[in-house]
Amino acid sequence: MLQHKYAPSNNQGFTLIEFLVAIVIMMVGLMALLQCVNVAIVRNLENQYRDGAVSLADERLAAETAKTFTLISSAEVSRLVIPRPINNTFKNYSVIRSGSTMPDVSGLPLADRDSSDDVYSKIVNIRVSWRYKNNRFEHTMSGMASRSRSNSPNIR
Repeated sequence: MLQHKYAPSNNQGFTLIEFLVAIVIMMVGLMALLQCVNVAIVRNLENQYRDGAVSLADERLAAETAKTFTLISSAEVSRLVIPRPINNTFKNYSVIRSGSTMPDVSGLPLADRDSSDDVYSKIVNIRVSWRYKNNRFEHTMSGMASRSRSNSPNIR
């Protein structure tokens, strides 16, 4: 029996339509993979900015609590803009320092205390804020400096 050399069969390969459908499916998968890379880059940069803010707040708070108790101002509010290097560029951070005092709650009668004994603890607040993609982010750190009745500093 003779067989035709060019007889059509179903297992010769993909048709053009099947090939185009396979390409479209692969392109959708590749686009999703590329979007994941973009999201990872953005999140990494946000974390680097946040790490810079935490580091800056920690430095400023350490500088404040290293002062003697009498030099720590509880009423002064200061505002600074500090550039920090992030990924070979500089990012501006806004730093706001504020403070407050905590009155003596020892229970001593007012007649037994003088006015200098009223303040035994001062709270220092450092707020660092920055902008990224038109969103404002903020990190706040607080520390307390206290003194004993003998006026020796005791930082907690």
